[in-house]
Amino acid sequence: MKLPTIATIALFSANVFAHSYTFSIVPQQSASRLAEQWTPIMEMLSEKTGHTFVFTTAKNIPTFEENLASEVYDFAYMNPYHLVSSNRTVGYTPIAKAKGKQIKGIIVVKKSSGIQSLEQLNDTTLAFPAPAAFAASILTRASLNAQGIAFEPNYV
Repeated sequence: MKLPTIATIALFSANVFAHSYTFSIVPQQSASRLAEQWTPIMEMLSEKTGHTFVFTTAKNIPTFEENLASEVYDFAYMNPYHLVSSNRTVGYTPIAKAKGKQIKGIIVVKKSSGIQSLEQLNDTTLAFPAPAAFAASILTRASLNAQGIAFEPNYV
């Protein structure tokens, strides 16, 4: 028995209308570590939706920011700063957030430096990954400023 044309279209419509989407993750860790964490999520999204979700990231945070501004990504996992700035210019809309995750920045020094307290960093130059790196730069600089610690930022 030959199926009517309308039934044939209905049977195959899921594949006909499937799309491929880029899903970028802010590069807060190495690309290999991010791929390890996020590829299973992309696979699950692809399986559940019938669309293809492709993991991507950028070589660094400034490149990620440029790509957000140019609307390179269909979906993006970003920090709160990036959401606010990209929402003003291109209109990425938040649809999910990390549950129960408290974002923190950390400061590290060489073990041999002799530095044991934040106060010892007063009037020094400190390295940060990028001006808009939320935990690694924005939160950390704000915490140092709140404690009255003067420093010169060097973005690396």
